[in-house]
This record gives sequence, structure tokens and C-alpha cells, in this order.
Amino acid sequence: MRATANMKKNETLSLAKRPDPVKIYIDKYYPKAILSKINELDDYFKCTTNYTRLLSSSGIFQIENNKLYKLKPMDKPIVTIKKYCEDYELPEYFQEINLLVDASLQEKETIYSQIPYEHITSNIVSFHYSCQGLIDNHNNAKNIYNEGIDNTAQKKQRNKETKLTLVVEGEYDDSIRLQNGTPLQTTPNKYSHFIPTNVYFLATEDIENYLIKQDIIEFLSVLI
Repeated sequence: MRATANMKKNETLSLAKRPDPVKIYIDKYYPKAILSKINELDDYFKCTTNYTRLLSSSGIFQIENNKLYKLKPMDKPIVTIKKYCEDYELPEYFQEINLLVDASLQEKETIYSQIPYEHITSNIVSFHYSCQGLIDNHNNAKNIYNEGIDNTAQKKQRNKETKLTLVVEGEYDDSIRLQNGTPLQTTPNKYSHFIPTNVYFLATEDIENYLIKQDIIEFLSVLI
């Protein structure tokens, strides 16, 4: 689904870059709700990342690419954007969607000592999706970026790099993935026994940017 809006041409390239990416949550959207839609996201699939999070009395630690970090949260107020899609010609239920923008950061401090002895471990899997390079079900190139965009410069900018990513985080249910105490050698697909715990967009530009908004609405049409 592509949205249309009456916008001036000089508004279509709002390039106010943020120094750091922000997380954008769909208000009142529960992570497990994505399970019924997650296979439909495969056309947008970009990559999978993994990390281990350790919770202890000494703080939060993360193991990523064989390196140990201590996380230092830098919380910022969450901003609510009400009726994000109201200016677009979309089904009525889209008009009530609110987004929560979280610009909080987590600084990473490299740790060279041992991890705290007492800790709780979570093995986090993150699936990343983007609209760039979308391929339709018939394996034909489908460039949704360029639909409704007449300006050649806009098309080139859109295809240059991904400014918005949908991230689905979660863990595998090891109690199911184990067979007689031994990990299963194969699973039907990467989503088998996956339990989502967090769903958000990661944006590197202002979410009121016309092109970013197009991507968000594209994903909302799948998720909602």
C-alpha cells in the first residue's frame, strides 16, 4: 500500500538528520501480535543480528561480536505523535494510529574484566527489515520507493541507502527447540519457536520526512 498526500514539492525532501537513530514504537501494539504477520515481512527481510544481554546487580552488560560492553542508559522523554497518518488517504483505522518516539541512548563501555558471577542471561535475536530492494512474490523487482515519486533526485536519494528499518527482537523458546536435551539440527524456518519481545522502527532521519513516512506507512499496512 502506498499513501498519497497533498504536499508541496519543497516539503518532500525534509532532510533534517539526527545525530543518532531514534526508536519509534506503535502505540498499544503488542509484540506477540506480529506473529500472525511475520511471514509477510519476509519480502522486506534485510538481516539477522544476535547479542547476549546480562542483567546483574552491577548493571546491564551486552556481549556483541565477542566483545563485552557495559550499557549506560541515557534516558530522554518519549514524544507521542498522535494520528500520524491523518493527512493521508488511507483506511479509517489508520487515522487513529499514534507513534511513540524514543530518542534515548545506551552508551557502550568496553569491559575487559570478567562478567559478574550472578547474572540473568538473555540471548536476543533481532530481525531487520527495510523497504529497499523489495521483491514481490513473483520474484520480479518491485521498487516501492519510486511509486508516486516523480523527481529523479528523490528516486536516487531513496535508493542510496535505507533510512528506516523495522526491528523485531525476541528469543527462541529453547524448551521447544531442544529434543531430548539436545538442540534440534534443523527448524522449519527462522521464525520457528521465536517469541517476539520488542517491535520498533529505527530511523536516522526525521520521521516527518516524506520518504521516511512512506516507509512507515508501508510497514503499517502489513502490521496492522
